[in-house]
This record gives sequence, structure tokens and C-alpha cells, in this order.
Amino acid sequence: MPSSSGYVQYTGGNHYATGGAYPGGQNTNVTWGNPDDPFTYGGGGGDVGFAAKQGQPNGGGIVRLATPGTLDLQGPISVNGLGSMDQQWTGGGAGGSIYIDAGTLTSTNNSGSLSAVGATVADTLGGGAGGLIRVYTTSGSHTGTITHTAVGGAGTWSGGAAPGLNGLFNETTCAGTYLSNGYCAY
Repeated sequence: MPSSSGYVQYTGGNHYATGGAYPGGQNTNVTWGNPDDPFTYGGGGGDVGFAAKQGQPNGGGIVRLATPGTLDLQGPISVNGLGSMDQQWTGGGAGGSIYIDAGTLTSTNNSGSLSAVGATVADTLGGGAGGLIRVYTTSGSHTGTITHTAVGGAGTWSGGAAPGLNGLFNETTCAGTYLSNGYCAY
């Protein structure tokens, strides 16, 4: 996996998908990540290249949860990409990774959410790519209301900067065997 950023000027950070580029530009950075076993960070956005730049945008982090029993998701899990602190001349950070492996996934209060969104910030150029969300359950589905999103961030610039591409969400049964640590060996 690359460090935090491919660092092409004005582009959104990459992950499994590609971040957006500034008008007339192209994001040539590598992409990475495994949609079956997401365990990678989102890439940070590229900026103008000034050494004194404040707050290089960060990509989203990693959350991994595994239980053979019931996981009751009663709030948000977010690994969204971030924009820069000064919000100027930088691409948005890419969404990170969420991996859930549970016997049963539910939201008894109907307010669970999973989010791995690429950043969109004022004066941002390319939007950050969406991240990866993978859910394994015994039934291949969940109960209760759980929203999920892994979309790319919008590109903002009067010339029409490109948004980041959407990441992936997948919810299935474990097609392989379970390891002693509780994770699915696909």
C-alpha cells in the first residue's frame, strides 16, 4: 500500500478507486485495496506542492470488527476522507476501510451507519475516492436500518474538476471458512 498520498497536484486521494483531478488534469496515482478483505487506508489529496502548506488532507482510517455473535450497530462508523485545514488548492482525502464479520448484524435502534466517503471541501479541486466497506454475516444480510455509503467526493472548481470515483460496499455470507480469530477466510 502506498504511504498516505500519491501527491499529484490538485488531485483527490486514491484508494481502491481513483480520486478526481483538476480541470484538464489527470490522476495517475496507483490504486490499492482488497474489496474482500479491506485493510487499507484512504490516500490523502495532492496539493500545490508548497512546503509550508497547512493540513495536507488525510485519507480515512481502518475499522475492523469481528464477533461470532451479534453486533448491534447503534450509531455511525465513519472512515471518511478529510479536506485540508486551510481548504485551498488541495484534493480531498479518500475514504478508508470498514470490515465487519458477525454472526448477526443488527441495529435495534435503526440508526446504524457505515461511511467511507471521499472528501469534498470548499476550494477543493479533485474529490477524494470512496473507500471500501465489507460486511460478512451468517445470513448475508442485516436486520434493522443500517445505511451505508462509499461515494467519491465532488470536485469543486469553476472549470469542472472531476469527482472521486465511488468505492465499494458488499454484504454477503462467508464463502470460505472462519479462522480462529473470527475473521472469514474467503
